[in-house]
Amino acid sequence: MIVIAIVNSKGGVGKSTISVHLGHALALAGKRTLIVDMDIQENIRIWFDAGQKEITLFEILVEGKKASEAITNVRENLDIIPSGGDNLGAVPYLLNLGIQFSGLSGNDRAALKKILQKIDMQWIFDLKNVTPEILKKSLYPLKNTYDFILIDCSPSRTLLHTIAAVASDHVMVPVSMEWLSVVGSAQVGSAISEVREKYGLSTDISFVVPTFVDRRRSRVCQEVNEDLAKMYGDKVTSPIRVNGKLSEAPSWGKTVFDLADRRGMEDFKALAKRVIQNG
Repeated sequence: MIVIAIVNSKGGVGKSTISVHLGHALALAGKRTLIVDMDIQENIRIWFDAGQKEITLFEILVEGKKASEAITNVRENLDIIPSGGDNLGAVPYLLNLGIQFSGLSGNDRAALKKILQKIDMQWIFDLKNVTPEILKKSLYPLKNTYDFILIDCSPSRTLLHTIAAVASDHVMVPVSMEWLSVVGSAQVGSAISEVREKYGLSTDISFVVPTFVDRRRSRVCQEVNEDLAKMYGDKVTSPIRVNGKLSEAPSWGKTVFDLADRRGMEDFKALAKRVIQNG
């Protein structure tokens, strides 16, 4: 099982689009694939028009529910775990609260536990036992179920990014054809370095995916691609080109493979091939 976090601190670069289409491409290549939605916008669930589930990523991280209980099948060989929407946004604050609880003295801890039990909020006290390895541990029982797990991260840099990085073997950074997106990729690199050093991990940026590549903006695209080549070398993958069908696909709850869109299928098959070869 290979886990890939898809992240850029710049929004609007195509993270969810890549998560959905790379996931479907891997599934069509015969790879059992799971997409974990780690964004409060719930783009993955909405894209596939999947119903609300009682157990989501929020319950996995905060209540210790099993990841297997949150899974929804959306295509052959392709499953998703929904984020939990706005609830997920509270996770960094709740887990930081748990960290504060863990630093209390024995007497203070016992007194707080008693108070929380009285108001039926014992679960908040139990957060003191949660670490950034929570997602990694939750996904481990699925190691024989999936070949690939893709984590679609939000642009906001919070404790959720750390949790995703700790759970991942590789990081994939989509970069749109604009300078701020390149800057966002560098910020991801710095954040990953910090996490790697703090938790003794080998996780690093393995794939940098140029997105929104448009031949009508050839000069801008060339400049950005040159910058990416200097920064990341052979980690830069083949591009995802601007494509009308790709933009329209989520409104129909479809992927470019469902729509038999030649350009889109070419781009994501090439990306999936690169990911499989790397794995």
